[in-house]
Amino acid sequence: MGAVAFQKGLGIVHSLSHPLSTLLDLHHGLANAVNLPFGLEFNYPECKDRFNKMASQMDIGRGDEVPKALMEMNQRLALPLNLKQCGVEPGHIDELSRLAAEDFCLPSNPREARIDDLKAVYQKALG
Repeated sequence: MGAVAFQKGLGIVHSLSHPLSTLLDLHHGLANAVNLPFGLEFNYPECKDRFNKMASQMDIGRGDEVPKALMEMNQRLALPLNLKQCGVEPGHIDELSRLAAEDFCLPSNPREARIDDLKAVYQKALG
């Protein structure tokens, strides 16, 4: 199923996560879990209908509540809630953002993300 997902495109969450695994040896699945709420929050303005469908399936109400619900799930699972808890420091943001901007998953993201957008998402995810 992973190969099918790659054909569909993975977007900003994977683009944010790949450099964390490469530079800081953060487990890819953990990097995705931590970045997911922040990446989805970035994409929300471009995907409101999709988020409303997700919210309905998750039985949480509105689409703009999906990132918060995922953050709460991470908390229930005792996962880190931000990148600082994963050992990321402010000094890492520029290099992480540069690599994320070059990542092969980013062009499939539903909302265009430039390097400054990636820096902003990383900053927010830093906590």
